[in-house]
Amino acid sequence: MSIVMSRNLFIDTSSDLQGGFGDNVTLQLGADSIHASSGQQIRLTLSYFCMYRNYYNINENNSKVRVTTDAGSTEINITKSNYQTMGQIVSNFAHNLAAQVLADAQSSGSSASTATVQNVTPDPTTYMPSGNRLMSFTIVFNAPHTLTQFTLQSFEAVGESYEILGGNRIKDITDTSTSSYNVSIASTTQLTVTGFYPMQRSTDSHICLRCSLPSTNIQMSSFSSATGPYNTQTMTSNILAMIPQDIEYTSFTSSTDGEFFLNLAGAQNLSSLRLFLTDHKNRPLGRIAGSGSQTAAGTGGAQSTLGNLSFRAILRIDVIQASIPQTLQTKLPVATVPARFTGVLNNLETDP
Repeated sequence: MSIVMSRNLFIDTSSDLQGGFGDNVTLQLGADSIHASSGQQIRLTLSYFCMYRNYYNINENNSKVRVTTDAGSTEINITKSNYQTMGQIVSNFAHNLAAQVLADAQSSGSSASTATVQNVTPDPTTYMPSGNRLMSFTIVFNAPHTLTQFTLQSFEAVGESYEILGGNRIKDITDTSTSSYNVSIASTTQLTVTGFYPMQRSTDSHICLRCSLPSTNIQMSSFSSATGPYNTQTMTSNILAMIPQDIEYTSFTSSTDGEFFLNLAGAQNLSSLRLFLTDHKNRPLGRIAGSGSQTAAGTGGAQSTLGNLSFRAILRIDVIQASIPQTLQTKLPVATVPARFTGVLNNLETDP
């Protein structure tokens, strides 16, 4: 295959959105539309991408845990934010849990007035702890809690809190007894919680830049599991690129000029394209699947229109000669002269 024509498309979604969003924008090329002739195809290649990481590691999709006690079931959250240490995540989760189980105990008849979090590990002050990195803490009541049931559950359909806290995901949303973590009623005044696996501070090492145009790329179905389930392991992909995340920026610069590309499937014209950012499960950044929210993080309601949720990128658009068109080749018809005119023509040719 040979490249017939190339153009760079420079993108900045921080303004001039015309009804779009900084993380979900449709570009109208207008007079700059690209056309491919017969035997040619259009390829998009990501050359450069950069955005500030104005979204949280702990967000709507990895912060929810259900606690069940004698008083019933309640969803509690790790407070949405970026955390420097795993111990800070444990401490936040433990204090939120302690407040809920104290309220449950009181509603069940306990005279306890405080529930104190103790023995938090990993150490909240240690950036990357040595050892097994297993979550562990104790909740101590100042009077008998009277609880006989205590379960913590992280449901796969709700998100990936089990990855953050090091537990088992639960697939059956109606399950009320299986615990995702090792929990116990240690005594009449103590509850203990321990994780099964090492903790982590986030659940996405990359973000996905996706394109609405039909392409020839292939992905595992898990990259769209937020809208699944699916009957096959692979499916046609709308992912143009997977971009690694750093502390302050999410960025990519091509080193080979071809790491991430997308060949348009059956399209000979490129007049518009929609580009949007998601996590690895096809959810908008920091929001649940199908959310209409314009904000990935913070307290405002317009981060992707009036705020700072936007990106810059360079797309190279190539028209590639993929094959040589096969056209019908026929000879022009040869004129024939009726026999009765042959003598006349011969006389005309020899007449001086």
